[in-house]
Amino acid sequence: KAVKTPHLVFTGLMNFYPERMDWITYDVYGAVELMVRCLADQGVDTVVYFGGDETPDILPRYSKRQVFSSLAGESGLVCRESVYGAHGTENGCRMMLEWLDKGEKLPDAFAASNDPIAIGMLKALAQRGIRVPEDVSVISINGDSPGEFMNPPLTTVDVLTKQLGAETIYALLDQMETGRTYYKKVEFAPRLLKRGSVR
Repeated sequence: KAVKTPHLVFTGLMNFYPERMDWITYDVYGAVELMVRCLADQGVDTVVYFGGDETPDILPRYSKRQVFSSLAGESGLVCRESVYGAHGTENGCRMMLEWLDKGEKLPDAFAASNDPIAIGMLKALAQRGIRVPEDVSVISINGDSPGEFMNPPLTTVDVLTKQLGAETIYALLDQMETGRTYYKKVEFAPRLLKRGSVR
């Protein structure tokens, strides 16, 4: 009697079992590079990075915080500080308010590891009367649609989340229909969506 192989597709930054399932992802290095290049092109000198918690065993090339730190230094940006916490809009707001409460001088820009954190940061900045982008620029990674409707609209690196989801379904259907026993990796190239939150 034949044993059926489960149909598996992993969608995300780091697949620990690429030999067991398809992997749908985006170019993390390229996404962070677009973020850093945008800031450098705008004449940003100093930046504070806000990131969500990452799994401790993540490989450096898939860690936004590690890639950002490396590329910022190579581009001449001074990353004054990195702030980490839980993901989500509420946590982005909380982390920003806590940072502002320290009374430190604003950097030229704040960079966020994802749009939900950045949206929370924008809310906190507005609550404190800090104007974006006049007083400080804000940039993020994700390309989620809510960022487009913020005031100002969030400049972000679009990692094509809808296409990632669609490709996941295509890969799963392909496995089921063809019965293939090999696995593939699909990596999307991100793109910069320059909006109003960066000078």
